[in-house]
Amino acid sequence: MLPTSPLIGRSTEMDALLHGLGDADRSIAVVSGDAGVGKTRLLAEFASRARERGWAVLVGHCLDLGGMGAPYLPFTEIFARLQHVEPERAESIRLTYPSASRLYPGADTADERPSRGLLFDSVLGAVTSIGDEQPVLLIVEDVHWADTSTRELLSFLFARLRTDRVSLVVSYRSDDLHRRHPLRPTLSEWTRMPTVRRVDVEPLSGELSHRLLESIQAGQRSDPRRREIVNRSGGNPFFLEELEAARSRGDSVIPPALADVLLVRVDGLSETAHRVADAMAVAGPRSAQDVLAGVVEVSDEILEPALRELVDAKIAVVSGSYYRFRHALLGEALYSDLLPGQRNRLHTRFASILPGHEHPGAAADLARHAELAHDLPTAYSAHVRAGREAMTIPAPSEAMAHFDTALELFSDGYQPTETRLVLDYAEAAGVAGEGMRALSVVRRELERIGGGADDLERIELLYAGASAAFEVEREVEALQWTMSALDVATLDAHPQWRARLTALAARATESLRRYDESLAWARESIAIAADQNKPALSADARITLARMHQRLSDPERARQLLAESASLAEQNGEVGTHLRSLMNIGMFDLDEGDFSSALRSFASAVSVAEESGRSWDLYASLARVHRATSLYYLGKWDDVLRAVDLTGRDAPALARAQLRAAGLPARAARGDDTVADDVNAVWDFGSQDGLITLQAASALFDLNMFHGRSSEAMDAVVTGVALVAKQWHNPWFAARLRLSSLGASAVRAGFVSGALTADAARTRASGFFVDGRLTIDYAASLGGEQGWETRAWTARLAAEETHLTALLDHSDIDSARTAWLDTAALFVKQPYEQARCLFEAGDVESRRTALEIYRELGIPVRHDVVAEPMPSTLTPRERDVLDLITEGLTNKQIADRLFISVKTVSVHVSNVLSKLGVRNRTEAARVAR
Repeated sequence: MLPTSPLIGRSTEMDALLHGLGDADRSIAVVSGDAGVGKTRLLAEFASRARERGWAVLVGHCLDLGGMGAPYLPFTEIFARLQHVEPERAESIRLTYPSASRLYPGADTADERPSRGLLFDSVLGAVTSIGDEQPVLLIVEDVHWADTSTRELLSFLFARLRTDRVSLVVSYRSDDLHRRHPLRPTLSEWTRMPTVRRVDVEPLSGELSHRLLESIQAGQRSDPRRREIVNRSGGNPFFLEELEAARSRGDSVIPPALADVLLVRVDGLSETAHRVADAMAVAGPRSAQDVLAGVVEVSDEILEPALRELVDAKIAVVSGSYYRFRHALLGEALYSDLLPGQRNRLHTRFASILPGHEHPGAAADLARHAELAHDLPTAYSAHVRAGREAMTIPAPSEAMAHFDTALELFSDGYQPTETRLVLDYAEAAGVAGEGMRALSVVRRELERIGGGADDLERIELLYAGASAAFEVEREVEALQWTMSALDVATLDAHPQWRARLTALAARATESLRRYDESLAWARESIAIAADQNKPALSADARITLARMHQRLSDPERARQLLAESASLAEQNGEVGTHLRSLMNIGMFDLDEGDFSSALRSFASAVSVAEESGRSWDLYASLARVHRATSLYYLGKWDDVLRAVDLTGRDAPALARAQLRAAGLPARAARGDDTVADDVNAVWDFGSQDGLITLQAASALFDLNMFHGRSSEAMDAVVTGVALVAKQWHNPWFAARLRLSSLGASAVRAGFVSGALTADAARTRASGFFVDGRLTIDYAASLGGEQGWETRAWTARLAAEETHLTALLDHSDIDSARTAWLDTAALFVKQPYEQARCLFEAGDVESRRTALEIYRELGIPVRHDVVAEPMPSTLTPRERDVLDLITEGLTNKQIADRLFISVKTVSVHVSNVLSKLGVRNRTEAARVAR
């Protein structure tokens, strides 16, 4: 990356880039601009100035491979360049960070799958180690073509680079970012990072365009077409350069379209160079010399002068061991200019040559060429191979894309079979956290095969479908498919599959509250595993059995089973079961109120998921969600928002909705009005995870209560209960107790504000109280002891009923105050809920404690707090006194108005201030209003 012409203008952009060198807080830059506007030229000059300051410069490029290219390609190029210019340092990195060396050209990737987390850490370590010896500038160009894995690795580096010895700059074409471009969400998250700077490269002004053209025409006589060239270029330096190149060759007609301008550049090439350029255009963004020689069918002695001609003409540049067009637009224009027959012949040549080459991404390259050459059998097998290679890195999203295309290409007689390919796709989708897509493709395949598959393929397909259905809370469908598979997987013929299927049946029946069946299935699975001497097969069933023991108040046995499951799964490489074990251990701690231990378990689950490339596995996503829940309970709300922040991550839609929903309650309690928009964004995903609906409904309740909209708050509770009950096949799900208590509090707020009459309040509240008690009764019927949270919310429901009854009957409020204080003591593990109870208690000390907790949580003074009930707890005489305080009367004036003594007024005023929990008459008047 060396500048070849003077840089005109761009001082602002250059200053922004240079200021980031050596500044750990400004070390990352995102450069954007239209194609040809000068991003590459700017970065070339920047790299040159960085070298002058003693910085090492490493450059990698993302390539347009139709969305299915080799993962981490720019980093492969960077390490290739490092091997070329500093082989000793490259070898040192290979020995110190062996995972990073998997990205070296020619690296052997046939062994076991590396940990993605270790791969990312190794790349970070490799780059940082270079910086320890010499400050290093890392440039990645054209990230609008980046694959998912490259975007995630860049996001990781963005988040983790914190040194003044390493600077990272990426560029992208802003005009390529259509509405659904995969870079858009990632880009918006990158630019919110405090260390990231945006550098926008705009078209040159007319004056600067003239200066650029003058510099290109240096020593030449002024040309009358100069203004035309400047106007036609639109301030785009590349367009301007190409127009001027055409003019300098004496062409009398300037082509009206950009493609014509680009193609003029190659018109003067020799026949061989032109053929090579055509082949490069068909090859894609990069071309290896030996591949080009085979495609063009010339010897190296003839090819090398042609390549030199392209380089000298500034049409092509050398990039590591590859050749590429200096501007990708030129390659696109050349490709478009070829006749269909020419393109087809060249793609056919590439498809015939590439099978003998094993460079990184060779299978993906072969798949593209074979498909475009209409060699569908070759394209099919290449896409399958490319998908399986992507799973070894691991890059599940890219694997899905290849398998998806292979499914479209499949024809009878192809190998692997369509069913086997569907199984590959379902595995990749599950690892990528795309359960609905896995479920859809398996459903279609089951419909297609009818009764035609052999027993083993049918078992595997039904198991894959049942697993996918379970992931998206389709437990009934999951159980149906599991039962169908068990009909085929007899103990004699398929004992190990039967062990897996009975474990899955145990999970499904437990979710459907068929506990006796679940227990029987789990025990059968464990027995088969023992009989087969395959203890790892019992790991999944042990988790379900542990949950049963927890329900039956046998925590010691439950913990033992979970620990056994985690150990067995880890030892035998059963990552999915290991994640489920760790997540359930965390849930066990969460249910017991041991939030610190829960956080450690959830963090372990996330770490295992990241290292294994299963970042968005069902249980990895749930571990992230419940980590946020634990932090919410602890009152660490800023940490909640950090935990759910997916900045720089390409998470699947469901996982993104799950985490967004997990952050809603804290934001709503703080009065964040944008919560309503986010609730709308995640609401539909509740059909795949009822917890999303539960959290969204809770957030809507808090937001409406914050703004004094008690009726809307009640509606949020009612809607949430109905949807979750349907989704979870259980009208008395545990969280309904909490929602019933909250609904009752909204009724009380409505009565106090005058929105509800006494009769209406009694009727609405009665429904919530009955629902809450029925939920308590249902939980008791299952056996076992009440957990701390159930006890706290049971007390909360009773306190709500006592308080509302006192208000409606104008009776003594002291019993309600006592109930609230007792309930607050039970919520000692949840600061927010404790504060709400303390505030309801109403005495000065409790309210001040509550407000202090609110301040620590970042909650502003809330409408329901200010407008709420205490005037209704006053005696009739005290309410008279409060009304006159509101009018601004003094004690003497109040005494005269009410025909009582000033001393008596003073006593009433003191009682009013105490009951309202305020410090002076002004605050009392504000509460009364």
